[in-house]
Amino acid sequence: MKKFAKEELAPIPERNGLKAKEVSLKALEEKGLGIVSYGVQKGEVIEFPDTEEDATVWARPVRENGPEEMLVAVKRNDKPSWFSIGGLRRMDYQGKPVGPVCEDLRSCSNDYERVKRMLGKKITANETTEIQVYHFDNGVRTTDLEPRTVPVLVYA
Repeated sequence: MKKFAKEELAPIPERNGLKAKEVSLKALEEKGLGIVSYGVQKGEVIEFPDTEEDATVWARPVRENGPEEMLVAVKRNDKPSWFSIGGLRRMDYQGKPVGPVCEDLRSCSNDYERVKRMLGKKITANETTEIQVYHFDNGVRTTDLEPRTVPVLVYA
């Protein structure tokens, strides 16, 4: 997948009045956020950029002076779209990765390495599964668990 022109990409909605901004691929070397606003629905095919030069990355703030959700431009069912990079490290509360893609990327030390390993690849979700995750209260992790239905990412 080659780089999209900016006008081909859908605008990223503000969250809590905070605007997203374009960042470099190297920004993914910092700690990422596990929010997945742009995940994969069952049956969708996500195609990652071919090269680092083709990658467009945006940071979407979650709260003032807080962490950011990192998004990469992808092809979703052959159309320009966004993908939340946190989806590549999906795991349950015990740290068990969900599906073969997340398992393969588990050894990566950061999201930059994860995206580099995904360059030129396609993923899909043929099924979903329910996992237990920690509940967060205004950004603070609690000891309470809650169920979450998530896609099982596989290579397409």
